[in-house]
Amino acid sequence: MKTSFILFFIFCSIMSGWTQDVQNPDSSQAEEVTKVYLVRHGERDPGDNPPLNEKGKIRAEQLRELLADSGITVIYCPNLLRNQQTAEPLAQHLGITIQTLPDTFIQDPRGLAQYFIAEILPHHQGENILFVGNQKSSGKDKIGNIQALYLKLGGKTTLLTRYSDMHTIIIKADTTEFRHRNYGDLSEN
Repeated sequence: MKTSFILFFIFCSIMSGWTQDVQNPDSSQAEEVTKVYLVRHGERDPGDNPPLNEKGKIRAEQLRELLADSGITVIYCPNLLRNQQTAEPLAQHLGITIQTLPDTFIQDPRGLAQYFIAEILPHHQGENILFVGNQKSSGKDKIGNIQALYLKLGGKTTLLTRYSDMHTIIIKADTTEFRHRNYGDLSEN
């Protein structure tokens, strides 16, 4: 009787383990998700490379508040003062260094978008990335790097044109989802 009980116990243990493996697949097979947050720099005064004005500084703080718990691990932006100042409050809060892109991309938004897809995304799969960009370029295309990046990632509808616009692009193995929202005070441009 004791032997039967022991054999029954071993059988139940084996079956229990087998059932768990079938019902709970290995978590390493979970789908990897990369999120890219696209925003325009905060408000600034006219000029070649001006800093943020008071409204822009407020917007940078609002961006920090909004994304403080979003899991952002890396921040990229062109090497422009307004872009860096927009990202700075969040970068300081998260304890990360802003990654500035080469100056050549300021005049070449499509080149920046291609570089982002080919070089940056593969190194940050499964992470949350913030890109603080520009609406317009003085280059030949006259579109900004955030528009070029949005289009290169597959966006088709709402381009980021206002300071208050934000896109969250959720990239999975077989789908890309686009979400648009506004943050802070709505802006006209």
